[in-house]
Amino acid sequence: MSKIEKLVGRLLTKPTDMRFSEVRIIVEHHGFTLRRGGKNHIVVRNQAGRTITLAVEDNRVKRGYLVELIKLLDLGENDYD
Repeated sequence: MSKIEKLVGRLLTKPTDMRFSEVRIIVEHHGFTLRRGGKNHIVVRNQAGRTITLAVEDNRVKRGYLVELIKLLDLGENDYD
């Protein structure tokens, strides 16, 4: 199993302690770019204009944002088995 598969599997469990560095690897793998959206926010955008703003606190992405990220990336439970 590759590193990205492990990270996506972890994302799909919607953990409360997912580090921003882990999320960054996943979104960049899916073709998204990152930019600062404020003190504790990161805006994630792809070429098609799909965006999401992630709240980062203590280098962790809040769980509610992980749920939205799963939807944005169109990740299903069976995508990375």
